[in-house]
Amino acid sequence: MHTQESKLFTVVASLFITLLLAASLGLKCNVEGTRPENLAPSVRFANIPTEGTTFTSQPLIYWFGKDPDGFIAEYQYVVFKATQLDTLGFNADSTGVADSVLDSVASFLKGIPPDRWTDSLLEIAQTLQSRGEEVVKPVELVTQDGAGETNSRVQLFASANPQQIILQFIFLRVVDNADSVSTVIYRKFFRTNNPPNSKVEFNNKEVYYNLNDTTRTWKGITMGWAGTDSIDYPLGEAPLEFSWELFYVGLNPPADTLNPDTSNTVAVSYDSTDQDRWVTAKAALLPTGLQTGYYAFRVRSRDDAFIPDPTPAISVFYVIKYEPTKEILIVDISSFFVNATGCVSDPNIYQPYYIDMLTQAGHPADSIWYSIIDAEQLKEYPQERLLSQYKLVMLINQDPQKGITDSLGRQLIKYLDVGGKVWIQGIVNFTTAAFSTTPRQLKKFSDELRNALRTEAGYGVDIGSKYCGLERYFMPNWDGLADSVDCVGGSNCQPNYGKWPLYPEGRNEEFIGAAYVPPPAYSPYPSYPFPPNLELDTVNVKLASTLAIDRKIVLKDKLPHVNYAVVSSIHPVFQDLYPAEAVYLVNSAYGSGTNTMHGGPAVVWYQGPTFQTAVCTFPMFYIKLDQSVEFTRQLLAWFGLP
Repeated sequence: MHTQESKLFTVVASLFITLLLAASLGLKCNVEGTRPENLAPSVRFANIPTEGTTFTSQPLIYWFGKDPDGFIAEYQYVVFKATQLDTLGFNADSTGVADSVLDSVASFLKGIPPDRWTDSLLEIAQTLQSRGEEVVKPVELVTQDGAGETNSRVQLFASANPQQIILQFIFLRVVDNADSVSTVIYRKFFRTNNPPNSKVEFNNKEVYYNLNDTTRTWKGITMGWAGTDSIDYPLGEAPLEFSWELFYVGLNPPADTLNPDTSNTVAVSYDSTDQDRWVTAKAALLPTGLQTGYYAFRVRSRDDAFIPDPTPAISVFYVIKYEPTKEILIVDISSFFVNATGCVSDPNIYQPYYIDMLTQAGHPADSIWYSIIDAEQLKEYPQERLLSQYKLVMLINQDPQKGITDSLGRQLIKYLDVGGKVWIQGIVNFTTAAFSTTPRQLKKFSDELRNALRTEAGYGVDIGSKYCGLERYFMPNWDGLADSVDCVGGSNCQPNYGKWPLYPEGRNEEFIGAAYVPPPAYSPYPSYPFPPNLELDTVNVKLASTLAIDRKIVLKDKLPHVNYAVVSSIHPVFQDLYPAEAVYLVNSAYGSGTNTMHGGPAVVWYQGPTFQTAVCTFPMFYIKLDQSVEFTRQLLAWFGLP
């Protein structure tokens, strides 16, 4: 029995092996024989957006392709207007196209070889353009081995007339990895359009400096613009492009700022990728080296249908190329005739001193500016048209209540940024509302700036910190305590300042001059033959006395209100440059005792990357004239006015 079963198993096994060999031979013959014909791919549109949808913007259209024996290599599509099909001889019109006509177009497009899709349709585009029609743009979307590219933001045609609705068709096909092409499918859509609006985002009230090239402190003129297409894109930002132009108008403002002369083109926008003038950026750095005069900037936006704004935005503004031809401008920021205690505020007394000082130093002032108040205009600060003419601005401040205001500080910063030079001399020069109302102490510029920024102020503080290289500023908080009542009525009015102890018990004026400090050996600052001391002119100091009947403050040889500075060891902005340096230190009538200003920096200079500044924490008016003249001569040499 077992023998019969064994024989049966042997027969079955032999038969099975024979079948396997036969199958193997059959497969081998099939591989070496004729390859099966490639099966064509297919493509279908997704359900959304539906046939016949009217769009106000470029739609995102979905589809999906299928290839039974490979993968989809490309999706190829093109959009034709109905009128374009008619122009090409397909018997269509703008109101409707028969399915038979569309089938003919699809059949024609199917016959284009896969590698000729773009070139063939561009030839058709040229034909359409030659007949006054818009250009069609064939699209090829290459997949990643069949993955991706199953949708596209399709460029539909639109009219500049918002009332016109354009009938058009998208024709789509796929190409598989064996270059087999699917049937071309199509879908009907409509498009209407509203043109965009353009605007210039730029303060054309401002006057702009210009140089031949940008620097560390002058970054150029940045122009900004924007556009909206709120009707077509009510819920989001429209994908706009912009074309802009810059024109030189002339030295005088145009009579019509909305239609200025545009014959002198200076610059235009350019997109290096598309090699046209339409860009997506919303800001640009204007060319450097602009000559002084008025300029017009014009910008036009266009929407996703390439419809431009019919009324471009335009802005006219003034540019000054900083090329100073004059030497020195005196800017007097003192409040005239305020009769503040302990200072001379009569310009007829102190201004001649400064004019004489500069003249004797060999550099007479070209002009003097001071605040003018009249019924029609309040001029709070010298402006760009004036400052730009001068190589050096000498700012004098006799007034402990004024200091560098925000309006003036902003102008000086603009001037310094293009390479200007500023010499500041006076009392309480860098001030904010908080600066001058605090006890006798050192004030940190960083603290003051934080306080100032809360009220959108702080330009004066920036001048002291970022442009003069100072870290702190000593506020003396001088008490103008009256002298003995014996002075009332004019009798026994000898100065009794010696009776007053140091602050806080009594008056605290102590400045009697300043001592020169030669630069250290490692300093990059040059050594000049400055006077060894700057001493008070007691005649001018006495002019700061108060001699009212009921209040007498007699000053003789000490000057009130004087500050001293503390130099930043590392500049807050230009940390790679050598910091500011003290040139003179305070001489105090009370020596180097505690709570005195003795040895504090009284004159500080700073060489910035493009600008120069010098600060005197006292008015030169109170210094002996011969010493002021020699000091001025050497300082002007450092400023580049030998």
